[in-house]
Amino acid sequence: MLIERFVWLAVGLPLFWLSTMFHEMAHAWAAYALGERGIPRRWLTSFDPRLYVDTLGSVLFGLTWLSGTFFLEGIRYVGFGWGRSVEFRPGALRHPQRDMLLVALAGPLCNLLQAVLWYGLGRWVGPSSPPVADVAFTASALNLVLATFNLIPLPPLDGATILANLLSRRGAVAMEGIQPGLAFLLLWVGLSVPAVSAFVLLPALWLGQLLGRLWGGG
Repeated sequence: MLIERFVWLAVGLPLFWLSTMFHEMAHAWAAYALGERGIPRRWLTSFDPRLYVDTLGSVLFGLTWLSGTFFLEGIRYVGFGWGRSVEFRPGALRHPQRDMLLVALAGPLCNLLQAVLWYGLGRWVGPSSPPVADVAFTASALNLVLATFNLIPLPPLDGATILANLLSRRGAVAMEGIQPGLAFLLLWVGLSVPAVSAFVLLPALWLGQLLGRLWGGG
C-alpha cells in the first residue's frame, strides 16, 4: 500500500504543480485585466511549473497525499497544498478593495475550470484508455479539492485575502501577520482532524457529483 501511495504521488505531484501553475496565472491575468500593468511578464507568459512551486505548499501536499487520510469517492488519493504567490501591486488595481477580491477568486475558479476539462478528458478517453482516464479523474478531483482548500482563510491561501478585504483594517493587518510556517502547522494539524478536513472534502465531493450529473451520469 505504501509503495502504491508513492507511485501515485509521482503522478499527483506533477499534476499538483500543473494545477497551481494555471491557478497562479489566473491570479496574474486577473490583476492585469483589472489595471495592474506593471506585473512581471513571467507571471503572464511562463509555462514553466518551477516558477510556481512553493516549498511549504508542496511539502504539505506530499504529506497529505501520502497519509492516505484524505480521499474522495472513486479516487485513490488527494492532497492539499499551494503554489508560489503571484507578485503584483494591489494599489495599482483600479478599485483595490473590490478588485483584490476578484483577483483572489480567479485562482479557485481556474481550478474549477481545470476540474471540468480533466473530467471531460476522462470521460472521453475512458473506454479506450482506462489508465489515462484514471489520471484525468484524479486531476479533476485534485482541482476540486484545491478550489475548496484555497478558500480556507489562512495565509497564503486565497481565503485569507478574501477575508482580509472584508475585515476592518486592524483585522486585515492581524490576518497578514500570520507567518507561512504557522499557517503550515495549523493546516496540517487541522486537516488531520476528520471533522475539519470534511469542510474541504465534502464540498469537493458534492461538486464532483454535480459535475458527473451535468455531464450525463457517472
